Amino acid sequence: MVTTELFPDIVGQSNAKRVLDFFCRGYEKTSRIPHLMFVAP
Repeated sequence: MVTTELFPDIVGQSNAKRVLDFFCRGYEKTSRIPHLMFVAP
């Protein structure tokens, strides 16, 4: 299980959490974030 500083209590796919972490850190620096769509079964 991969945990990040931003999502310590969320259990999920490590790749997805890394991508979200990347987007969140980019948003903090640029104030821009791409369109995201979350889909769950």
